[in-house]
Amino acid sequence: MNRFVRFRSFVSQISRPTVAVAMSGGIDSSAVAVLLKNQGYDVVGVFMRNWDASDEVAENVCQIDKDRIDMREVCNRLQIPYHEVDFVKEYWVDVFTPFLESYKSGILTPNPDVFCNRFIKFFHLKKYISENLGISTLATGHYARIVQGKTSPELWRGVDPIKDQSYFLSLVNGKSLQDVLMPLGNYHKNQVREIVAEPLRGLAVLQKKESMGICFIGKRPMSEFLSRYMPLKRGRFIDMDTGKVVGRHSGCEVLTVGQRARIGGCPEKYYIASKAVQGQPGDVYVVPGVDHPALFTKSVTLSSHLISWIAGHPPPIFLQPQSRQDLKGFLPVNCSYKVRSVQPPAACTVTLFQSDAVDSPEEYDLRVDFFEPQRAVSAGQILVLYLDEQCLGGAVL
Repeated sequence: MNRFVRFRSFVSQISRPTVAVAMSGGIDSSAVAVLLKNQGYDVVGVFMRNWDASDEVAENVCQIDKDRIDMREVCNRLQIPYHEVDFVKEYWVDVFTPFLESYKSGILTPNPDVFCNRFIKFFHLKKYISENLGISTLATGHYARIVQGKTSPELWRGVDPIKDQSYFLSLVNGKSLQDVLMPLGNYHKNQVREIVAEPLRGLAVLQKKESMGICFIGKRPMSEFLSRYMPLKRGRFIDMDTGKVVGRHSGCEVLTVGQRARIGGCPEKYYIASKAVQGQPGDVYVVPGVDHPALFTKSVTLSSHLISWIAGHPPPIFLQPQSRQDLKGFLPVNCSYKVRSVQPPAACTVTLFQSDAVDSPEEYDLRVDFFEPQRAVSAGQILVLYLDEQCLGGAVL
């Protein structure tokens, strides 16, 4: 009898699934560890160091150290092992350098968090836990859902419309979502706080505020941060309607389409309409009024090489041929889209077509027509497409 009990206990131990949880020292990743441990997983925490703060101001260094301390306290409380891994080089090459190059153009407004997910979490981190820890399953604290499709995992919006983070995962290939868990996609934020309230009672992590903005910039103004890595292009504010110079700015890189242009001594409120690709370097065109027509876009056309489909290819619904032979391309499909993470999904039609520039017969350019003109669409932003709850993929504008 005792031998049978010991054997049953041994089988139970070796059959428990193991999962690596990407731990940031925040409430969300801590809740994932709590949930999965309660579900019977053997949980291993992994803390990523993506940014070298050795030359940073004390405030940023302190925050990084606090995150690490909070992660350790959570893991110790839950009695789970943890590992710390350095991805500073990978982050610099795959995320930060392209981020800087985009800003140096003076035109693009990049989103590094999207590329951090694509390259760091769902490539380098998955590779690390597989090769170094022997763990195949990764769990993250994203508010999104992974649904197993017919051939590969699908990415769906989280049930909390305010916290939904599918936008930031839109450039991740579906193959990289294999063996990935996102438990928080089925919860609202208030429920997540309730999940950790008792298990983590008394720990500093429960007092943490929501992290906002780009992690390596912290609370600094963008202009202050960028000036450490590049000279900012000073230039002119030019009224797009009249062609007159109405003011000057101290760096076109930190200006974004749609934002208010701070022009001293000017009684009229101007807004950024475009950052010049012609004229003098640093020229920024502005328009009077927050609802000026130049601030709105009715449609965008994207080349095939800019589009990243979660499935690795366009969904079949987009490949329905026109009923009339004299019409080129495929039938338009009603979808929804986002050009900013905080924007509620808005209605659009998506039409695939083949242009002369496409080399392969299986590559398609794409046109997105907005039902309502979209304000402040900026080059470098990520446009994300949805079909009902499913995130189909995204593209850099």
